[in-house]
This record gives sequence, structure tokens and C-alpha cells, in this order.
Amino acid sequence: MFLLFAGVDYFIVMSQHKVAEHVMHYYLERVRVEGFLTSADENEMRAKYNSVGLTVEEVNCPRQSQGAARVLRNPQNADSSRINFTVTLKPASRPLTSGLLIGASAASNTFRIKVGGSVLSERVSP
Repeated sequence: MFLLFAGVDYFIVMSQHKVAEHVMHYYLERVRVEGFLTSADENEMRAKYNSVGLTVEEVNCPRQSQGAARVLRNPQNADSSRINFTVTLKPASRPLTSGLLIGASAASNTFRIKVGGSVLSERVSP
């Protein structure tokens, strides 16, 4: 029984991570075009994550909702055009609990999925 449930637990965690990466990459490309994460895109991203059972705990990037300025493309210095984007997510249910079947102690509820990437802004003008 343990091996069956452990495999299912692992599959669920990996599936959630793949979905999290897929959604993050879509919005990372939006950030590349816009120069920051727009409020509309942020709300849409949060709704997409909620629809698959993941709650957004933290978003790290220039965000319109936080009053950040757009990052503009700078051909002379590509490093100044870099945008780092990370999203920290909390799954709806505690993953990897199959260890309880063989006497493991209950894990804390601190498991998070963190995905992110980095792009160069393509935004030319504000």
C-alpha cells in the first residue's frame, strides 16, 4: 500500500509543479513584452493558479500593482534590461503524506512550490 500511495503522492506533486511552471512561463513572456507584470495579468495569473488548487503566496518581479516602473530594453547594457520573475505557491492539500502509513512523523505545512525565470525586457518605450 505504501508504494502505491507514495507513487501517487509523487505524481501529484510533479504534476502541480509542471502546471506551475507552465503558467509561470506564460506570464514571464507577458512580462518580457510589457516590461513589468500588469495588474490585469497578475489577477489573471492568480485566478489560473487558484483554478488548479495552488494559492499564490508571493510574486517577485516589477509589478504595476506595486507601483513599479517598466523595465525598458537597453541595447547598450543588456543586464539593465533583465527581469527576474519568481512565484511561490502553496498547494491546497499537504503533499507527500504517504510516509504516515509507515510511521513517519507528521510533516509541517511548510511545503511550497517555487518557480521562476529571467528574461530581457523587449519594451522600448513606457
